[in-house]
Amino acid sequence: MDLGEKKFYSFEEVLAYYKITYRPTGQQVKIACPFHKEVIPSMGVNLEKGLFHCFGCGVSGTIIDFVARMEGVDVQKASSFLSKKFQEVKREEFKVEELEKMFDEFSQKRAPALDELEAIYNTIVQFTTNHVPDYARNYWLARGIAKQTQEQWKLGVVQPGLSQILLKEHDIQTLDELGLVRMGKDVQVGRFTVPYFEYGSIVNVQTRATQEQTALGYAKYMPYIMKRKVRLYGVGAIEEKFVILTEGAIDALTLIQMGLPAIGVPGVETFTREWLPYLFKKQQIYVCYDMDAGGQKGVENLRKLFPQIHRIKLPQSKDVNEWFLKYGGGPDEFKRLMKQAEVIGGVNGIASI
Repeated sequence: MDLGEKKFYSFEEVLAYYKITYRPTGQQVKIACPFHKEVIPSMGVNLEKGLFHCFGCGVSGTIIDFVARMEGVDVQKASSFLSKKFQEVKREEFKVEELEKMFDEFSQKRAPALDELEAIYNTIVQFTTNHVPDYARNYWLARGIAKQTQEQWKLGVVQPGLSQILLKEHDIQTLDELGLVRMGKDVQVGRFTVPYFEYGSIVNVQTRATQEQTALGYAKYMPYIMKRKVRLYGVGAIEEKFVILTEGAIDALTLIQMGLPAIGVPGVETFTREWLPYLFKKQQIYVCYDMDAGGQKGVENLRKLFPQIHRIKLPQSKDVNEWFLKYGGGPDEFKRLMKQAEVIGGVNGIASI
């Protein structure tokens, strides 16, 4: 939208309305970006000028753009929302060119922390994929994931010594903020690892318990860095004309291996409005969630967010990976099921994709 907007509102009041906290450091503050998951704040907000920019996901704009994203509406509706909820404030007009200049100093301070976080993930993935033992390779093979796919997507296993390597090679303050310093010893050893990539960068590493660990009561899935919530898996599929949403990374990887554009959602009820403008444009959305009560809840959640979705129903199986392993499902058969997908209309005007 036009950054020379004539009406101005208090960014402090808007942040308070959305219960977003920050440390008072003058007119330029840092907050955790509400449009993507993160631990270390990467969004800069200039309270005086009413501008924001996230150095994590790249979104930026005025206070009206901020509200539009938070509410999932266009800028006209966001402007109307602001006028009803908040009092106008007096402020001098500014030029578009001020946005980059305003956050230049913040960017220079922020970049090392973001680089360090990515470096930490790179260390984790390098360590967990170095000389992967046979039992880990065989686990993925048993799930139908070929060795070539394992190597391409850097599937591995947590091995002894990872914690010490992290403490040796990385900034201790950043590790402390991520909850890694207090570990003191190796954790999650033996668990299988699934890195999450976005545009070539590793943004998270999820671990999966072995059968023995699950029997002992350990959580089946968890992020290696506990303070980092797992994100969508395989977001490169957003470049395609259609995308298939599945429950979790393994189901998505099963379809990706078949040459189909799939994205794994970390839990059927976790898909949130914030991912709509960040990821999805105008793709045709197919949903292939588990055929159980949880899967149905997930479909209902998506129905409220997208104008239209296409639900794929797998015969005789619980999920994509099971269908592939037990019933010999392949790409041609899956495409046939896509043509038979149930078309479900959503609530008009809620999602703009």
